[in-house]
Amino acid sequence: MPLWDNSTVYIGRAKRQACIAEIAKALGENLSQQIEDNRDDIAVLCFQCSEEGRYVKNTISLSPVLWALKTIHDNPKKPLRELLSQQVYQAEISVWEERLFANAENEEEREDIVINSDRIAEIQTELEEEYGELLHSLDDKAITWDTGIKFHLFKDEKTKEKYSDNMPDRLDMDFFSNDLEMVKRKIVQAEQCGENSILNDLVEYVCAPYYQNQSRKRYDLVKPKNREQFTGELLDILRVNRYPVGKWPSQYMPAMMQQVAINLAISRKTGGLTDDVGRIFSVNGPPGTGKTTLLKEIIAENVVEKANVLSQYDSPDDLFEAHSFKQGMLNGAYSQYTRSWFSMKDDAVNDYSILVVSSNNAAVENITKELPMSQGLHSQLSSDTKDAEHRRQVNEVDELFSAEAPLSDDSDSAVGVYFTKYARKFFGDREKEADAWGLVTAPLGKKSNIGNFYYGALSGILWDNTQVKNELTERIEVYQQVRREFLEQRDKVETLRAKLSQYAEKSQKLYDMQQEQNALQKHYHEQKEKHEAALHDLENQITQRQSDMLDAGKRQINTGAAVLNAEKLVSRIKTEVETRISEKNGYIYDVQQVDADITVWNKIFHRKKYKNALGQKEMYSDRINESDQVLATMESTLNTAETVLEQAKKLDQNVVGQIGLCQQAIEGLDRQKTGIEREYEELHRRLSMKLEETERAKAEYVEMKQRMQKASVTEACVCLDQELAENMLSDDAEISTRAQIMNPWLTQHYNREREKLFGLALRLTEKFILASNSCITNLKILGQYWGLRTEKDAPRIVFGDEDKQKAVPALYQTLFLLVPVISSTFASVGRFFQDIDAEGFIGTLMIDEAGQAAPQKAVGAIYRARNVIVVGDPRQVEPVVTDDLELFKEAYIEQTYEMYRSKSLSVQNCADIINPFGTFFSNAEGEKEWVGCPLVVHRRCLSPMYDISNQISYDGIMKQQTLPASDEKARGFLRSHSEWMNVAGSTTEPRNYYIPAQGAVVCELLEKAFSRTDMPDLYIISPYKTVVAGIKKELKEYAESNVTSVLHEKEHLQTWLNDNVGTVHKFQGKEADEVIFLLGCDKKYENSYVVTGFVNSNIVNVAVTRAKYRLYIVGDADVWKNNKYVYIAKQEMERDEADIPIDALDEKV
Repeated sequence: MPLWDNSTVYIGRAKRQACIAEIAKALGENLSQQIEDNRDDIAVLCFQCSEEGRYVKNTISLSPVLWALKTIHDNPKKPLRELLSQQVYQAEISVWEERLFANAENEEEREDIVINSDRIAEIQTELEEEYGELLHSLDDKAITWDTGIKFHLFKDEKTKEKYSDNMPDRLDMDFFSNDLEMVKRKIVQAEQCGENSILNDLVEYVCAPYYQNQSRKRYDLVKPKNREQFTGELLDILRVNRYPVGKWPSQYMPAMMQQVAINLAISRKTGGLTDDVGRIFSVNGPPGTGKTTLLKEIIAENVVEKANVLSQYDSPDDLFEAHSFKQGMLNGAYSQYTRSWFSMKDDAVNDYSILVVSSNNAAVENITKELPMSQGLHSQLSSDTKDAEHRRQVNEVDELFSAEAPLSDDSDSAVGVYFTKYARKFFGDREKEADAWGLVTAPLGKKSNIGNFYYGALSGILWDNTQVKNELTERIEVYQQVRREFLEQRDKVETLRAKLSQYAEKSQKLYDMQQEQNALQKHYHEQKEKHEAALHDLENQITQRQSDMLDAGKRQINTGAAVLNAEKLVSRIKTEVETRISEKNGYIYDVQQVDADITVWNKIFHRKKYKNALGQKEMYSDRINESDQVLATMESTLNTAETVLEQAKKLDQNVVGQIGLCQQAIEGLDRQKTGIEREYEELHRRLSMKLEETERAKAEYVEMKQRMQKASVTEACVCLDQELAENMLSDDAEISTRAQIMNPWLTQHYNREREKLFGLALRLTEKFILASNSCITNLKILGQYWGLRTEKDAPRIVFGDEDKQKAVPALYQTLFLLVPVISSTFASVGRFFQDIDAEGFIGTLMIDEAGQAAPQKAVGAIYRARNVIVVGDPRQVEPVVTDDLELFKEAYIEQTYEMYRSKSLSVQNCADIINPFGTFFSNAEGEKEWVGCPLVVHRRCLSPMYDISNQISYDGIMKQQTLPASDEKARGFLRSHSEWMNVAGSTTEPRNYYIPAQGAVVCELLEKAFSRTDMPDLYIISPYKTVVAGIKKELKEYAESNVTSVLHEKEHLQTWLNDNVGTVHKFQGKEADEVIFLLGCDKKYENSYVVTGFVNSNIVNVAVTRAKYRLYIVGDADVWKNNKYVYIAKQEMERDEADIPIDALDEKV
């Protein structure tokens, strides 16, 4: 029988635009950049009633906008950070709950309060007393005091259980505050984070805008400053052992930059450049550059690596450890059948779970619903190759992933690839099962998705595979058989990888030798100059020393002569002295002889003799005196001569010493000269040897490269070397594009074996789960935890907080073991994992469309992950920030918040700032802005859409590889080429930019489009909501009033309009064959912000790149000439039109 859910009562409606205007006034801000009025209404208050009409506790909420406005009005001088906070708001809510529902004496009675029309009227009266004056002061029509009721009616209990969300409708839907508070608390508690903690990277992520101008290590992958170094970086990143060991089935390989991004993203710090990869890694993916391919390859890698861990166990249950519940009513348990939960002993298994999140719900669900589809997978394996071996290998993979392929046993669950029959039901609908090949992904998060998954897949798995003991034994045997197949295949892959690594090592060896040779040559030339300068200096010194020695030799001749002369003089004087002494001695002898005659006798008797004797004695004495005088003079002369001689000898010895020193110096200089010459010869020898070694390595490499190029289709591969790296950077678009679409070292044979390994890894994982009581039990408990599994119609099990905190992470890790990839929106992540505050329990978090997400949305998800891959494009749609929130952000004027006020700040921006691998783009202000690892090969749009996008958003780095439409498809297009349709006209009311004349042109185009097909693959996109509303109204009225129109006959026209007409934001992540970009605006806006500022490069980029084959821009060229991005688009479209052959223009003429 039908069942009611809680009803939500809404009281009062305020005009949001009036509130926005008043907030701007209160904050002193202006609305110059609000180009269109907000036409939404805001409910003043809401609460929930049970199906009996009784108030449901804790469901009351006030409009945060109205609450903030009143709070600011009541406290005009207080800073916003004190006035507006979650805590202050919750306190106000508590006051209102007490005020409106306090007529009961206790809480139990409060929940018995019946909500009837009288009680609603009383509540409305109290709201009017509090808010009426404020609202009426804004605008007479700003408030309408009426009541609305929202209710749900389900056909049965199961449907209610499946779709009823356990979160009530509220006006303060806040999906992130709890996670932000939790992470803040964890950071504060962890005074020093461990080396492997994600908190380190998370703090860096949060602070990235604040520190974005700090100097950081950068590896520019598109415009490197050092090209030789770039080659080395590529060789490091693209080592064979860095590639995923598993591969998603496809005969195509990722392009060069896709592979670079994949290898870096999965590197996990394995040495070399990968040590610089943080736990948060960003990839910039312009439109059509293969972000989904990136996800596929990472899935394949993680599935295989997870299977490697699982394969270590002979029995799957050996992986698990049992834990008893503590807070249940059955001796701690909650069910007699599931008394324990199980954790994994080896946490490495959890390294490989994948959670994909996004703000764009449709985009993330599309990805996870696309990957399991058989058609998409097998279309990638359809091969028209003429090579029989290649065709055989591709067919083997195709058969392995066939949903009809029987596996190792005969049970129903064993037919298919990976839980195939459950995937078919889950992804199908009531009328038809989906053509799915495996349960590799599941969109979860919100309650309805959880219900779909449980009843569409999980309950079937549990029902079919709750086994008794002997059947479990058989399943373990099946698992062991599949494990042997997996390990054999892994050995094959590793053998091929080792072989390819040898090829890559030759290139690496050649590069290393060339680098060593270049370094040695540089050193040789530097040393050569130094040697030549040193030898020249030595020669000069030797010459100088020789000259000095010659001069000294000349001086020595003189000093030697001076010594000889001095010696002769001394000798002569000494001879004369000796002669004089001899004479003196003779005179002394004579005196002695004469003294014999000078006696008294002779004086008396021989007076003459005596007298003669006295005379002789006097004569001799005079001569003795004379000799003494001469000798004294001669002694003095001798002393002087000897002094002169000593001086002459010293001078001579000094000169001789100088000559010796000069000789020694010359000998030393000669030795130095010889040493330098030998050193130079040794350096020359080493260089010659290195040149010879390099030439040999080059010859080996060239021979290997030629051999690989000439190999068979399945064994040939592209070699990575300096030439390929140079080609990637070439200014010639054709050369650089050809290089960018290559992927080095991978052969078709190796790819097929990796794909088989991926398939067998899935098969092993399936058999592991089915052979594990622990897995099945955990999945049963997970259903109970979700409130979707009861036993014998027992009421929903409510787990205790302590049990939830311990068990829930293990339950979800088992879910990730079952489903390799789970997706969710950011808004649902906090609720989905609300009972998990453990850091890093998810292996890999992949954030898709990250350029659309405000940074704070990702904090909780990042905290719960071990590695984060951020994928997006900040050159496309920016985060959606409402006008009222933008005003509040602008009002935070503190310097700390300056870098956080920009409404374009996104998850992608923060992740890019901290990613060392990327390149620089010019932003709207012409400044260089760093973006993370860029993908460059574009496969979505033809020209001119590609050219417009590449010029206005990507600095021309994209490389086009889009295939043209088939002739048959092209004949169905509105025009033979893209076209600017110049249509002038006037708007009909203020701040409404719709131009009827342009709408009439669109009506004509749609008339033609619907005459060719019932559901044209065409979007109508405008920058403005008023233009979207105007063209929808115009088309509807056109179809109704023109009974002969083909649109008049289309019953599904309104559905098509709802799906295919909208603003740029609606179509982010989507594509169509043709796009009409309807600009609107007349001459009065040509110089206003509406035209020149609001429609920025992001809007134009997204609009034009939704079109794969044809773009039609409808606008007034005179109005839009002042918008440089639209003007560039017009120029490119005219250039493209000029390139069209004359015979193709007949339709236009």
